[in-house]
Amino acid sequence: MSTKLKLSAPIPAHGAQLHELTLRDPSGRDLRECGLPYRLLAEGGVVIDGPASHRMIAQLAAVPPSSIDQLTGADWNAAAQVVLTMVAGQQLATVENALAEVEAKPGG
Repeated sequence: MSTKLKLSAPIPAHGAQLHELTLRDPSGRDLRECGLPYRLLAEGGVVIDGPASHRMIAQLAAVPPSSIDQLTGADWNAAAQVVLTMVAGQQLATVENALAEVEAKPGG
């Protein structure tokens, strides 16, 4: 399965202008090569790991990292959010809920 992301501005890749990115589902190999695209914070919450997300976006879209460098900030963030959801999905919501429960307990 893959996810298409329409870009607000085209980017150059492979001698063409791309108006959308098609991100395939990540594999274990992608995670090993790129790293997790997020970090869990000790105080609770999740933060996107920029360098790992950048590598993962390029790898899943099969474009050079230099093309991902040309994304607008909003498009890069949207792609990073797609990757985060693809990798963590429901597990991320479960982790966030567990962290929130720990914080809500007295002395948490």
